Amino acid sequence: SERVSDAVGDYISCDIRGNLYVVNGASLVKLDRSGNKLANYEDFLLGDISSIDSDNPLKIMLFYRDAGKIVFLDDKLTVIGEPLDLFSQNLQNVTLATYSTDNKIWLYDEVAKDLIAVDFHLNVISRNHLTISDLNPSQFLSLQEKKLVLVNTDAVLFFDAFGTYLNSYPVVPDTPIQVVGARIYYTHDGIMMFYLCSQLWGSSLVFHSGTRQVLATSDYYYYLDKDRQLYRHTVYIQVK
Repeated sequence: SERVSDAVGDYISCDIRGNLYVVNGASLVKLDRSGNKLANYEDFLLGDISSIDSDNPLKIMLFYRDAGKIVFLDDKLTVIGEPLDLFSQNLQNVTLATYSTDNKIWLYDEVAKDLIAVDFHLNVISRNHLTISDLNPSQFLSLQEKKLVLVNTDAVLFFDAFGTYLNSYPVVPDTPIQVVGARIYYTHDGIMMFYLCSQLWGSSLVFHSGTRQVLATSDYYYYLDKDRQLYRHTVYIQVK
């Protein structure tokens, strides 16, 4: 493994071009796959960045839970339009947000236990009430395959593009996960893990321990170590 850059982060993300995004509190740094800095963004008035949706490098979504704001950035990390204010639209209990490939913003209301789809004016398109017991999700993802994913305390839950529950897998991650095709990449007790949904089994990636988060690309595994430093490890088997 090798250190990629001097950037440190709370968590990391990547886009379809292989660029990396390192979130550290209120700060966001964009790196190319070699670790060269391409751009940075920060807005301390909005507080810490709760999550990033970076699949589309031309329209990156940042969610600020405490401020109730959603910000979109272009590929230079320049703000697109005005921030969306959830509180002004009576969406005070939203704890998770993601941006789908069909140009919807999906929200999770922790009080109502609802999945809410809204447009870019925060008009409600649909609202699905979830009856799953012990629901306390920590992460919300939208996949290229037009599926939604909620990471719960005891499983990873999959939904269709309309917010209807499909199935779940017994994956218990400590930090943000990544879904690539039929694989879920995550960490548990500092160990990098993957779970193969199509075969209902998982295993560890043993090249490093004491890891905060892992991301898989076609060329590398990127990971944050216990000191929040960014490293990469060459992939010898193609990630699918």
